[in-house]
Amino acid sequence: MKGSPAEADAARPGPFGLLWAVKPSFISYVSRMPDGKAYLGGGVAVNADNELLFPFDEEEPEHSAHGEERDAAGAGDTRVHTFRFRGDVLFRAHFGMLAVQISRPQVHLRGTDGTLTVVDPVP
Repeated sequence: MKGSPAEADAARPGPFGLLWAVKPSFISYVSRMPDGKAYLGGGVAVNADNELLFPFDEEEPEHSAHGEERDAAGAGDTRVHTFRFRGDVLFRAHFGMLAVQISRPQVHLRGTDGTLTVVDPVP
């Protein structure tokens, strides 16, 4: 990614993480802008295919199931398994009018369903 400033205190990514592929046409678009940049923080790394690797948050205490819940009929495990990842990425162009941030993603699994969330950059 063009213009990815190195972070002085960036830790090397661990052996586990969330690999997030960003559409190549979006990366190309941002890269073509005179002020287009991608900022990486919190240990996020980029591989040769421009995929982002968010490191697994080993310090987060809740990586396992939350309770032993059952659905209303008493069948089926409804425990929620949450996996949290560190770091953030900010794509900027057009003097800040284009700003796309991906921050601290989480994957929530319940049975065969899953949800991917990120921290809202505007509280």
